[in-house]
Amino acid sequence: MDKRHLGWKIIPGELLLDPDFGRIQQIIKGHFGTKQGSVQDFNALRDLLDGPGKHIWVTFEDGFLWWCTVRDGATLNP
Repeated sequence: MDKRHLGWKIIPGELLLDPDFGRIQQIIKGHFGTKQGSVQDFNALRDLLDGPGKHIWVTFEDGFLWWCTVRDGATLNP
């Protein structure tokens, strides 16, 4: 089983399991204010939680292309 570990420690676990994007956006705005990147941070988290299985995830490392698909739904780390 492959896992993707991503961290948004300011977002309560229950909102990651059952996303309320309005509340998530408020939390991110409250934490970062008007700092550059807060909108992009919210959009990235929304993409991860809102049907990640409909995307192909791609990264490059050491000159190699790595890709995967991810199952929908989040699992919290203990």
